[in-house]
Amino acid sequence: MAPALPVTAIDGVIYAGEYAHNTEANGFEIHGANDARTLRVGLISPGTGYVAIGFDPLNRMEGVHFIFRAVAAG
Repeated sequence: MAPALPVTAIDGVIYAGEYAHNTEANGFEIHGANDARTLRVGLISPGTGYVAIGFDPLNRMEGVHFIFRAVAAG
């Protein structure tokens, strides 16, 4: 297992202890860390297609900003 490191770069690798919070549901892992200014989220999916996550319990994503990423060559 890799050493625990603070989130300092978006590098596509989630190290043990890198994110302060994590949860698992249906084979997906969601990792998160934040400070007063920034929210960092890492997702692990059992699939090879697209994965998405949304945050907004009140307005059902009205006015949301989307960020799209994809896996290429593995």
